[in-house]
Amino acid sequence: MLTDKKWGYYLPLVILLIFSTAAAPFQAGSPGGPVVTITQLDTSQFPTVTVYISITGPSGEPVQVDPESLVINENNQAIAPGKIEGKGEVGPLTTLLAIDVSGSMLSGKKLVIAKTVAKDYINQMRANDQAGLISFSQIINVVEPVTANHQALASAIDALQATGDTAMYDALYKAIGTLNPLPGRKAIIVLTDGMDNRSSHTPDQAFALAQEAIRRGFTGFKCGPLTFEGLQADEVGEISRVRDVVAAAREGAGPTAEIFIECSELLSPRLAIRLDDALAPSRPGWFEEPIPFENARAMVQLQRELRTPIATGERLLSRYEFRELIENGGCRIIQPDLMHAGGLTEVRRIAALADTWYIPVAPHNPGGPICTMAAMHLAASIPNFFILEQMEPQRATRDAVSRPAVQFEAGHFVLPTTPGLGIEPDLDALAKLPFRPQPRSDRRGALWK
Repeated sequence: MLTDKKWGYYLPLVILLIFSTAAAPFQAGSPGGPVVTITQLDTSQFPTVTVYISITGPSGEPVQVDPESLVINENNQAIAPGKIEGKGEVGPLTTLLAIDVSGSMLSGKKLVIAKTVAKDYINQMRANDQAGLISFSQIINVVEPVTANHQALASAIDALQATGDTAMYDALYKAIGTLNPLPGRKAIIVLTDGMDNRSSHTPDQAFALAQEAIRRGFTGFKCGPLTFEGLQADEVGEISRVRDVVAAAREGAGPTAEIFIECSELLSPRLAIRLDDALAPSRPGWFEEPIPFENARAMVQLQRELRTPIATGERLLSRYEFRELIENGGCRIIQPDLMHAGGLTEVRRIAALADTWYIPVAPHNPGGPICTMAAMHLAASIPNFFILEQMEPQRATRDAVSRPAVQFEAGHFVLPTTPGLGIEPDLDALAKLPFRPQPRSDRRGALWK
């Protein structure tokens, strides 16, 4: 028995050799001798902990040992495991295949290659081995639950189609959650190109993604087709590329859907005018933050020269900071952020100021379900609400940590009828998510030239 003094649990320890048959004892630490590697810890039957090890020689090939010859030490003291087994290959392997079906997998036959690799893996599985299949784009789909039916797995792989954006970390969270309760040896195989799809779309990908947005019932979507590197290297070529991408998105979305362009403060006024001319046939719904936000007069002058509405305000903190922008016509849509601009009380004042100038409000909303619900209540309480965004690629994770999940119907948010905001955070679900600090979003620099 192994005693974990820190927690006071008694942990029955089971050692399983992946490669071994009867042979002479050995010193694992001897120069040039065999190497013992812990390949996996199985805690699904906690407090029993199963440790899988492999033993290899200097060449990396498995070597034969006598399982009873193993001596296990903790803090220089021998411990007695509950059981040691060594029977060549121990037990079946359960694998979860996670395949990226986002839009970037359409190029270069990436999805075809991923599906071929996945099916080759299925074909080499032993009879008792199991596998499951999940796909990920904006959302996570359990395509085939864990099963030993290899033919069903192959058919499910064949049926995969690519579209949408990428939510790889959400997929890994789903994969780990699926495998954790299962006993035995486990593995996760992720087949992805690792692209985030935000700025590398081809026209074909943009067309497919726009069709998918409409299929889901959305009346509009936002994209960020511009890249700093592209504008810096070849602004004419980059704007031409963006023109073709947005034109394809318009074709895929149809004539009535809104296409909003995220500019991320990358442009100078000169470049914003050039982009406006290039995208005019596609009728963009707005240019979001085309130039840095600090100079309201520059924004005012730019809006006078653009046919496309400017949307801005996500970094402004009070009605006093919005005043010059609104009163001088520096934008056609304001985007106050409830997390930044004083919450519901202050943002309602900002909305009232904008209403006197007939300017609609589209709350900036990169936050989670609590922020989304607060923005929904704001939208329902002001006369000049326009549209509310939400981060579709992260919806699966956000739904998992909210009770109930934020509801959608025909591309619209459904207001709750319960008291308060209408949701509660699921603290147990949140506790299972590893903390990842929010990356800094330092400005890379607008192209003032």
